[in-house]
Amino acid sequence: MKKSSEKPQYLLKGHMPDRFTRIIFLITLLLFVSSLIFAAISEEPAQISRMVFNAVSCFFMLLLLILPVFVRKFFKVKIPRSFQVIYVAFAFCGIVLGDVINFFDRFKYWDSLLHFFSGVLLASLGFVLINTLNKADSVSLQLSPVFVAVSVFCFALAVGAIWEILEYTCDDLFGTSTQTYLESTGGSVGGADAVPLVGHEALKDTMWDLILDAAGAVIVAISGFFQLRHEKKGIVTAAFEREKASE
Repeated sequence: MKKSSEKPQYLLKGHMPDRFTRIIFLITLLLFVSSLIFAAISEEPAQISRMVFNAVSCFFMLLLLILPVFVRKFFKVKIPRSFQVIYVAFAFCGIVLGDVINFFDRFKYWDSLLHFFSGVLLASLGFVLINTLNKADSVSLQLSPVFVAVSVFCFALAVGAIWEILEYTCDDLFGTSTQTYLESTGGSVGGADAVPLVGHEALKDTMWDLILDAAGAVIVAISGFFQLRHEKKGIVTAAFEREKASE
């Protein structure tokens, strides 16, 4: 009886020990299921398209929530709790609030805010990755503060560029407007009233996204440089840790 009573807890709580992550998982799962139901019962093509888009977005969000579990179970790497909370919060704000609930269309600067903080988070992750390598016994690696700061800046900007490539691919394949190249009231999905922007206006969203990514990354890079130089504790002291075999 004791084993069966603990099993439901293990399936979610055991794999996702953070309560915030479990709540986000359940909310996303609920939105995913409801989107599929509405897509099945709806008769309007535009509504069906929107619900399918929401379902795909929620499914992708669920995969992102499972990713830390996969890393921990298969690679035996313990992710710092603070990083996991920030990671989940950022993904939820971008995918669920941004696309599914359409904050990108409801709030003018939502996309810009997310891109700025994506630069901050990615640069922070870059510091953690390098610091993890510096602490690893199997890797002989000691980098100067300047090189580390430049590396994390380039890392954040590279990931931002890859994200823009993914957005372009999504727009090209599915006719969406994640890069805001369509003037429309339909947000990222576009709509029947969508009108393609021309010339410089069509590039504005992509370039501003990259500029904001760079701005967030350079702030963290400069801050991390001084922390490393003066040997102060901060984001550069955090690291992924290998779990013991017993865990």
